[in-house]
Amino acid sequence: MLKSIGIKNFRSLKNTCIGEKEVVDLKPLTMLLGKNSSGKSSFLRLFPLLKQSVSARTRGVLSFFGDEVDFGDFDTTVSHEKGDKQNEFIEFDFCGSLDKFSNSYSYLSRRIESSKGIEKVLVPYEVNIRIQFDKKQDISYISLFSLKIYGNTITFSLNKEGDVKTFFINKKNYIKELENIRVHYGLRRLGFPYFVEGFDNESLSGPFCKLIKEGNGNSDHIVFFEIEPFLECSLDTKENMRKYFSKKRTSSKKKSHEILKRVVGDDDLFDEFYDKFILFRFEGLYESVINDLCEIFLNVSYSKPLRANADRYYRNRFLSANELNSDGSNLVDYFVNLSEIQQKDLENWLKENFGFWYSIEKSEGHKSIYIHEKDDVMHNITDMGFGFSQILPVVTQLWGLIKNKKPQRNYRVPKINFIYAIEQPELHLHPAMQCKLFNSIAKVINVAKQQNLEINFVIETHSETIINQIGRLIRKNEKSKERKDGISKEDVSVLIFSKSTPDSFTEIHSTPFDEKGLLTQWPIGFFGEDD
Repeated sequence: MLKSIGIKNFRSLKNTCIGEKEVVDLKPLTMLLGKNSSGKSSFLRLFPLLKQSVSARTRGVLSFFGDEVDFGDFDTTVSHEKGDKQNEFIEFDFCGSLDKFSNSYSYLSRRIESSKGIEKVLVPYEVNIRIQFDKKQDISYISLFSLKIYGNTITFSLNKEGDVKTFFINKKNYIKELENIRVHYGLRRLGFPYFVEGFDNESLSGPFCKLIKEGNGNSDHIVFFEIEPFLECSLDTKENMRKYFSKKRTSSKKKSHEILKRVVGDDDLFDEFYDKFILFRFEGLYESVINDLCEIFLNVSYSKPLRANADRYYRNRFLSANELNSDGSNLVDYFVNLSEIQQKDLENWLKENFGFWYSIEKSEGHKSIYIHEKDDVMHNITDMGFGFSQILPVVTQLWGLIKNKKPQRNYRVPKINFIYAIEQPELHLHPAMQCKLFNSIAKVINVAKQQNLEINFVIETHSETIINQIGRLIRKNEKSKERKDGISKEDVSVLIFSKSTPDSFTEIHSTPFDEKGLLTQWPIGFFGEDD
């Protein structure tokens, strides 16, 4: 699950990183406000950028141009102030959490925690990724990767050839023992590198195996039974690991048992043992965190500010479509791929929440979208005004998030995490329809909680009507005991993007709602002149 995100040197955004005030906490509903060219669109489009980067088979890490968004190239994406030299890297910070029991990397955690009757334990992690660009090969690559988890900091640096230059475990550099380790970008996992063994079968587990070998007095080689007791153990906190190994019984493997007994009783030796055990298990831990991030990125949905214009007739294309394009251009293909049960469910959902529904009318060689507002009245969507063609892809996407959405990869994450980024949903919508839209977003957030889904809406808007409606939904939530139609103020974040000068970095300020649905730090005159 992704809890927050920070960006450094990304287009017009101010330098941000984990621990600084500007890091953006992702709430179920995160609203982005600001004047034109203040940086809010750049921030919102970061999410579809990450999606297209892990979805496409590209050379390098980031795919700056694709079906979702177009950032140009590395040089146009990196931000710099007027008069300064252009930065040579982009940094991302992600704060998330893993579920020990749902994640495949959980042997030790299950043994320790299950005896206490704990059903779910979330393990927080922080990831910092620095991305640089090789102009000669015209490719972006990860030059620095840092992971904070279980109270440890693991950092490695890479060059453009994929060689590991440093590998720090809690401030100690192990690169001399890992001098031949490399990383590789390939089809095994898009966007992030994976480790490959060095020469003479050298691997990240080498330093730990060497430690066990020396403890056994065997200077020639490691045999399987000497490390077998550790193969079923995953990384945990140092305290939990010490408890686990102090209780570990390996009577049939006397030498390993003697090593454990000696290591657990010596603080300095256990520190060395623990750090090298991190290396021993790092690849599995790294895979779990990266797979969690990839799952989140793959489940990003995005709606552009101007969706595709509706046509009176659509040619039969017989295409499979289980996801809407960001501009809604494949709306008809998506509709016809729904089952009869799904179509009926969508129809009822639209009736209940918006007072209209659609139907697909087929003629020879083409199809048409008709809008119904009464059972006996229907009109072609092109005759209903521009607003219906703009809102229909958005509300269909809302329905799909809770009714028809499934994870795109089987990474066994504990909660399915979806991020839906929407630019200016109010365009061409009457204020009453804007209110209905956000009533539905509140319902989706509440239903998602009941269905064990993590849904984050990141929405850019210029609409005062929308902000006022969110306040009403918060007041409704405070008054209602059941709290089904409103939204909690803790589930909403309003971020205001601003610049001191047109050429400066963006600054991000939060203005929370109170229990009465009023913004507590609202800038005077934001939507116009205040007398």
